Amino acid sequence: MRNALKTPDAEGATHVLFEPLEFLAGLAARVPKPRVNLTRFHGAFVPHSAHRAQLTEAGRSRSARRLEDSTRPSAGRQ
Repeated sequence: MRNALKTPDAEGATHVLFEPLEFLAGLAARVPKPRVNLTRFHGAFVPHSAHRAQLTEAGRSRSARRLEDSTRPSAGRQ
């Protein structure tokens, strides 16, 4: 398989020639493993952020639920 480069490399080559098995091996190495989350969240969007409920449309976050549960009066106390 012949592939054109955008710009010539240091030696002046403008194309790369791959054997079919070499091409498939390189392609298979770039496929992500199954069930791996490819999206990383940072800051207020991490699942355990206290501010996530204010920012997301669903309004859910683990810590917000824990906070609601701890402030809710229990039926046993009076």
